[in-house]
Amino acid sequence: MRRSDPRRRAARDAAVRLSVRLHLAAYLTMTVVVLTVWLAVALSAGVWYFWPVWPILGAGIGVLGHAVPVRLAISNRPASTRMLSP
Repeated sequence: MRRSDPRRRAARDAAVRLSVRLHLAAYLTMTVVVLTVWLAVALSAGVWYFWPVWPILGAGIGVLGHAVPVRLAISNRPASTRMLSP
């Protein structure tokens, strides 16, 4: 197979998009966990400082830093080199 083979590029694009989806899923899981811990501590100890904002924002920057370049790289290719995914 040639390096510029459209099927190879489409498979690589699909793998990259999957990696972004997995990163987002891990981020959302972490968000649910820290919110659950925060709520449990807040209800039991009466301490209502919303500390989950810091890990949520920090990890969100990581997700955006992963997703935005992938989105730009795939969407800026000429249409002739992109294959539509099912």
